[in-house]
Amino acid sequence: ILEQLMIHRPYMLYVGTIAPHKNIEVLIKAFANVKKLDKDYQLVIVGKKGWMYDEVFECVEALGLKKDVIFTGFVTDEQLEILYQEASFFVSVSLYEGFGFPPLEAMVRGCATLVSDTDIFKETCQDAAIYCNPYDADDIANKMLQLIEHEQFKQRLRLKGKHRVKEFTWEKTTRKTYEVYEAVLK
Repeated sequence: ILEQLMIHRPYMLYVGTIAPHKNIEVLIKAFANVKKLDKDYQLVIVGKKGWMYDEVFECVEALGLKKDVIFTGFVTDEQLEILYQEASFFVSVSLYEGFGFPPLEAMVRGCATLVSDTDIFKETCQDAAIYCNPYDADDIANKMLQLIEHEQFKQRLRLKGKHRVKEFTWEKTTRKTYEVYEAVLK
């Protein structure tokens, strides 16, 4: 599967729609800073085109990263499973999210996680992720480098992530939803 997608080096993984609020252009600029330091990595972007995505592809072209940034488009569940499992780490530098499922999806698969320093990610990920300023490509690049260069740190995040996702179950969701309905109906 990786070979079919032209992935042949360690890679960081983004999963989500290509849209402005996902901040992918800044993610690519941060990745370019990492590549300047001769890090032999690829950035794999999984997801469909949303809206206003042309700038993202133009950014890749302008920075000369066509061989290093892989756009997969839609992938099957089987392909996505492999992509999460084989990734060096997951990254999402969104400016805002409704809930933020992809970091949790990464954690459940044992993938170290780098996310924006936003309230929703702090709530869902807590201490199981490393946080970055989503407006600062240098800060994002520095956090990427921490994950690339410090395997023990990355392993600790993987373990914390596996523990954190246990807090999110359908049973707990059902119970909380019931409590909200019960409070509203009183």
